[in-house]
Amino acid sequence: MPTSAETIAEKQEVKGYFETTGFDRWNRIYSE
Repeated sequence: MPTSAETIAEKQEVKGYFETTGFDRWNRIYSE
């Protein structure tokens, strides 16, 4: 089992991904 610190770090990474790459891709798809 991962420690809570590792779980938080993982969530931050996913959050960061969606706020940058994921959002950028979403923006391009829906702005056309």
